[in-house]
Amino acid sequence: MTPRAQIRLRPLPRMSLTGAILGLVLGALLLPAPVAADTGDSPPRTGLLWLSSSLPAVFPLQVRTRAGQDYYLTLIHDETGQATLAAYIVGGDFFRVLVPPGRYELHLASGTHWQDEDRLFGARTRFYKMGAPLLFETRGIGTKAGHIVDLRALDEPTAAVSVSPLAICQRYGADLTGSPLSPPAFVPLTEDPDAPRPRLRFSVRTRVCD
Repeated sequence: MTPRAQIRLRPLPRMSLTGAILGLVLGALLLPAPVAADTGDSPPRTGLLWLSSSLPAVFPLQVRTRAGQDYYLTLIHDETGQATLAAYIVGGDFFRVLVPPGRYELHLASGTHWQDEDRLFGARTRFYKMGAPLLFETRGIGTKAGHIVDLRALDEPTAAVSVSPLAICQRYGADLTGSPLSPPAFVPLTEDPDAPRPRLRFSVRTRVCD
């Protein structure tokens, strides 16, 4: 039978309380320093960040982008120079927002590492401004006219940006059920035939115009 190897344990010398505390302090000093956390905010989701206007936001603005870059969009009122709206767009996401009436300059900042609304995407932020303001107004009866801005070719050598119309149509309808204009119905003898009939009820249907 193969003899087992015997290992004799050698007791370690006792350490005083002061020595133990000193050892812990030195051990802590020798640990690697923690990496500083990124102080930038996590990127917002695609959507409206804020709106500063007392006018109703009812006019559509749609922006098309490619994945790979995120965008910080602001609308600047053409007459007052005040920022009216800000939104964040994750590249490739569907984005549509409602805008108050007026004429606005569209400003964009793009990048990949969002910081915050002051630093935007840091030192590598790229800035863009559309040459002509965008007009949001009512046309005809119940048509809210806006725009589609296509940025999918923004990073190509031509840096082309296309703008096309986008409108929301509203149609008004009446519910004739139980109204004076509905077909005559049988009136029970227990009811007063001269009693007033219900008034017309109207509804509004909203959709993107064809």
